[in-house]
Amino acid sequence: MQNLEGNMAGSLDCARDDHNWSMPYVELHANSAFSFLRGASFPEQLAQVAAELEMPALGLLDRHGVYGSQRFSVAAREQKVRPIIGAVFVLYSPRRICVAQ
Repeated sequence: MQNLEGNMAGSLDCARDDHNWSMPYVELHANSAFSFLRGASFPEQLAQVAAELEMPALGLLDRHGVYGSQRFSVAAREQKVRPIIGAVFVLYSPRRICVAQ
């Protein structure tokens, strides 16, 4: 198989500087102040910092509910950050269940 330059695909020089191979960081498990004793920031603050760090998205997973999801969703969209909403439910055993959309 050949690439567009006519070279064999296996001989492509990956060290070339004309490609940006880095990927943006996305935090998928942020807790807001609505997660008692877990998070200290309000949802609006989380969205603002994510925008300042140029994160394309941020996942808010509050503990035992989606208490900060409405405020986070509105603030994140205003900041042009994709909101990912979820919750962490701790059962009677030490297992964790994460639900996100």
